[in-house]
Amino acid sequence: AEEFGASLCGHASRPVNPQLLWAADDVIAMTQSHLDALAARYPGIGPAPRLLCGDHDLDDPIGAGTEVYRECARAILQHLERLLPEWVGS
Repeated sequence: AEEFGASLCGHASRPVNPQLLWAADDVIAMTQSHLDALAARYPGIGPAPRLLCGDHDLDDPIGAGTEVYRECARAILQHLERLLPEWVGS
């Protein structure tokens, strides 16, 4: 993240729960299996989840080399830039 100008110092992952979903403006998943799990566990709670990459999964880089992680970060950034105007109303 640092290589892309971001800091994750204050970030901590946390499990999804109904309160987080109800409070969310948008729910973005990385894979179809994540969407399926959300639909099965929390049907109808919060905004309809959608995939970050539109119509396909984001490849998981776990266990790969540094360059694969960089490619994944670039893909995430590209998709976030696509979504940003929707979120800020531009």
